[in-house]
Amino acid sequence: PALRRAEPIFSLLIVRQHHHVKTRQERTARRHQGAKGMEIAIIGAGACGLAFAEVFRRRGVGTVRVLEAHCAVGGTWSLSRPDSALYEGLRTNLPKELMAFSTRQFDTSRPSFIRSADVESYLLNFAESNGLMPVINLSSPVTHVRPAPLDERKWAVSWTHDGKSTTEEFDAVVVANGHFNKPLVPGNLENQLPRWNGTWMHSKAYRRPVPFAGQTVLVVGAKSSGADIARELDGVAAEVHVADTDCPLDPSCPTPSGPRELQALGDQYYRVPGTRSGKVFWRSALSELIPDSNAVRFKAGQTLEVDAIIFCTGYQFEFEFFPEGFIDVRDGKRVRSVYNELLHPDYTTLFLAGLNQPIVPFPFFEIQAEWAASMLLHPELLPPSQVRWAQVEALDSRIEQGQLRNEKAHVLDDQWEYLAQLAEQAQLPNLEALGQKFGAHRQLYRYVGGRRSRCPGVPDTYRDDQVSLPEH
Repeated sequence: PALRRAEPIFSLLIVRQHHHVKTRQERTARRHQGAKGMEIAIIGAGACGLAFAEVFRRRGVGTVRVLEAHCAVGGTWSLSRPDSALYEGLRTNLPKELMAFSTRQFDTSRPSFIRSADVESYLLNFAESNGLMPVINLSSPVTHVRPAPLDERKWAVSWTHDGKSTTEEFDAVVVANGHFNKPLVPGNLENQLPRWNGTWMHSKAYRRPVPFAGQTVLVVGAKSSGADIARELDGVAAEVHVADTDCPLDPSCPTPSGPRELQALGDQYYRVPGTRSGKVFWRSALSELIPDSNAVRFKAGQTLEVDAIIFCTGYQFEFEFFPEGFIDVRDGKRVRSVYNELLHPDYTTLFLAGLNQPIVPFPFFEIQAEWAASMLLHPELLPPSQVRWAQVEALDSRIEQGQLRNEKAHVLDDQWEYLAQLAEQAQLPNLEALGQKFGAHRQLYRYVGGRRSRCPGVPDTYRDDQVSLPEH
């Protein structure tokens, strides 16, 4: 699909001719001449929260408190989480050479494409080696975040621990609680599930293929998790059907060695070549669950009886600890209340981090943290509220005109261009070296992408590659 080009950070924007009232925080934020001495709450001790904690401490932004709901650091990479989204056979689809933070590399003895446990171990080592563990409150889920009633520059943050509720005030808040928590099933299909007779789950609940032995399974979605799960089910399930909005109209599939002919069995209905069992099928999008039956209907019109459905349809944003309506989320997939993919346009000390997909997450979070640190230390770098809202409204206009869907609002055309813009505005040193690094990362990212087959369910031989970053 076509991806949105990242907006330049301080591009000239046409501002709608109506008045934006300055918020309480905007009127008072300029009083912070250098933010040292601030107290900052970071919600979440996954990769994003750890990145912000390390950068803020290294740059002396203030005192950091990290609040983590789980009993261990690592976020979505923590294997002990009861609500983990990790399946047993998961290997990263990005090489460790791309994934590392700038201050700590992965174990060089490990292969390029590593297991979940390797990533979990890396994040724990990152937290320990940077002295972050003493500032992390584990088993401390946040329950409320709101502007403090008595001090217009602060935030009241509440959390629980061992059955006791605590509320403290902070000068700034970073929301880094991850976005793989609330599964998304497309609304029309979700409404049909109560009257459908088969079994179903979201990919978040999937762990291993064995429970599906001998069944006809429908996998909905063919991005990272859908392609992985279809491949794991191949040879275990009797048949695997993959419903995909990107199923080709013509019987051809891009592969690293060139287009591959598909065996057409009907309109947008193909047998995928090169699978173990020969019983993986690629089909058009799922359009209907036929009530009081195990049957489904595809967009191309065919029906099929299936035993189970696995929805690999992603997640939706959720900010339950804010007052209702405080964060404006559209269709579960677009956070409207955000400027530069990171900052609340009204509250210059509230950061909503890591909203974008697909990205190379750890270094992405790190540059976002550097930008946030610069904005807290030097609030004069921020444009006024009117400019911030103009960026939001420009995106509103594109969506209203049908040029963009809410679900694609946080997709960047070039994540490194966006990061370079953040780095420049944050006035980071060595911008030329950073630009060279971003170029090398882009080159390796595109190489790895070109090594993946677009055909769902085929062997993932690209994960056997040992790769390295280009010279920069």
